[in-house]
Amino acid sequence: MNGSGIWPEWQIVETLGSGSYGKVYKVVRRERDVESYAAVKVISIPSSDAEIDSLRSEGMSAEEVRRFLENIVRDCENEIRLMDIFKGVQNIVSMDDYKIVAREGQIGWDIYIRMELLTPFKDINRKLTEDEVIKLGNGPDGNRSCRRSKTDKGVCDIRKG
Repeated sequence: MNGSGIWPEWQIVETLGSGSYGKVYKVVRRERDVESYAAVKVISIPSSDAEIDSLRSEGMSAEEVRRFLENIVRDCENEIRLMDIFKGVQNIVSMDDYKIVAREGQIGWDIYIRMELLTPFKDINRKLTEDEVIKLGNGPDGNRSCRRSKTDKGVCDIRKG
C-alpha cells in the first residue's frame, strides 16, 4: 500500500472511514488488464503518543503500558482468527489477508486487515422489491437476524451479487 511496504501491489484509492482505532481504505490492485478492489483496515495500537502519555499519567510503568497494549493486540488477533474461521460464510465480510507489524524502537503495533470491499446499502441504484426488503429484514435463514431499534438509522453494507 502506497509506500507502507505492507502490500506494495495495492494502491490506496480513498479513505472510506475512520474511528478511534484506525482507518479503512478502498484499495486497488492493477495487473495487466485486471483491476481488483478491496478494503484495508489499519488499526494502530496505540492510536497516538497521547494514549501512552495518558496511561503513564495513570501510574503505569513503561512495562505495564507495553503489556496493556499488547493485550489489545492479542484481542485483535483473536478477532482475526474468527474472521479466518468464518471466511466464505454468507453475510460475513471475508478477510483476504492480514499483517501485524511491531513498530521499531517504540511501544506500538500497526495491524493491517485486507478484506472484501462491500457496497454501502445507500449506494444501490435501484428500488428493491417487497420480497427483497423482507429477505433483508429476515436474513437469509428467515430468523429475523436483522433487527432495528427506533433510533437505528439502518446503516449497513451488502455484498454485490
